[in-house]
Amino acid sequence: MLGLALVGCAGSRRARLDAHGIALAGDGSEASVAGETSAADTVGGGRTTVEGVVADHALEQRLRRELRERRAAGGTSALELIEPGATVESRLRFALSRQQLDREAEATAALVAVTREVPNCALAHLLLGQARLAGGDAAAAVASLRRARSIERELGQEPHPALGYLLGSALLRTDEADEGMQLLRAELASGTYRADAAELLAQVHGDAGDFESALASVDAVLDDVPDEPGLVIVKAGLLGDCLRVDEALKLLDVRGGRIAQPLLLFHRALLERQRGRGQEALRLLDQILAVHGDDPTVQAAVANIRAARQEVQSELQGTGRTHRERELLGILRFAPQPAERARAVRALCANGRIEVVPATVRWALRDEHEAVRIAALQVGTGRCANSGELLEVGLQDAAAGVRAAAAVCAVRLPDRAGLTAVVAAIGRERDPDAFLTLHRALVAITGREVALPFGGERDPEQRDHVIAAWRDEVDRLTKSAGKDKERRGS
Repeated sequence: MLGLALVGCAGSRRARLDAHGIALAGDGSEASVAGETSAADTVGGGRTTVEGVVADHALEQRLRRELRERRAAGGTSALELIEPGATVESRLRFALSRQQLDREAEATAALVAVTREVPNCALAHLLLGQARLAGGDAAAAVASLRRARSIERELGQEPHPALGYLLGSALLRTDEADEGMQLLRAELASGTYRADAAELLAQVHGDAGDFESALASVDAVLDDVPDEPGLVIVKAGLLGDCLRVDEALKLLDVRGGRIAQPLLLFHRALLERQRGRGQEALRLLDQILAVHGDDPTVQAAVANIRAARQEVQSELQGTGRTHRERELLGILRFAPQPAERARAVRALCANGRIEVVPATVRWALRDEHEAVRIAALQVGTGRCANSGELLEVGLQDAAAGVRAAAAVCAVRLPDRAGLTAVVAAIGRERDPDAFLTLHRALVAITGREVALPFGGERDPEQRDHVIAAWRDEVDRLTKSAGKDKERRGS
């Protein structure tokens, strides 16, 4: 995965471009999560006073603005000099300064202290949730953010504009991801952080291979703000993953005016590489270094740019292309040749993250070509928690070849897990070759022999005898297993 941090244009928001691990950082004037937004500087509605301080979004905006000015005037050392102090405002200022210094542990400790001493300060709980989320503790972040929401409701405060987005983001990393998606969809519809919600929804949908929903999330904002830099880049990446590379390049040409030039060149290079124009990709990467080499953020990313260049050079020398997971999902969804789609299935199930395997198998089992569905069963069954359900789907497939492949997969399941499904399938099977494969699978699963005369799989009467015999055999095995269980229980 490539990592390149480049400066965006003035006014752009901070965006995490998951597809390539590229961060588009702002110039210090942009909105950040729980930071200054396009909303008015003051928040209407209920206001809570803590030690004489109105602890709400307006206070947070003022503190963030103050910290930016200090940093602009004195650098990071100016933030280092900030002390916690004794008041709520001074401790919130200290916590925010530590967040800006990427010292989340110190920020978290300071905010925990505030929430203990002033438990009804919703802003402190919200900032604590944000810090915990940045620190990777999603469950604790959810607890803090829910507490902030509860306090706001109890005290009649105006909801913090970032709370819905933050809580949705945190919930995505827990077992309550469905609620997180609901909150993000609500944010996308009418929230302050529509663009951030669109990007995160696009990431989730894209990682699951649902590129249609990912593009719809991005377009919901781009329809209103066609040149929003972060989302233009996200959409271009999605189009590339859908094998619509020419369309992605045109999008960057038409709507990429607000994207920082080095970042624009980098994404063009990625797309040129994807469509097989390695020399053009090299030219663009070299242009970043030659023309924008003095840019501090480019200097910080020189190693990553050179690594990308080396990968392209290796591909040009015939070592072959290493695809990202998202690219492989795109190949699975949209490549014209079944062999390409089947190879993508095998690559994703063999080498992909465990989270991507279920999505891979779901899409592959919907493929119109049986070779792709067979590949999904062969390589996915052993890596999916719902292997029994996948087996059932395969055994009921319209193609005899897929049903036969599912029977072979059933043999590999532990503890005779596929026995009942295979017996039910052989009772339905009318294709001779698939019937024979199912019969052999049952022999392998049970270790028992049921006579099937040579060529008997082509004789309906012989098949009926074999089906009846297998049902009797499985019934005996089931009763025997039940008795063994009773003896162990006694």
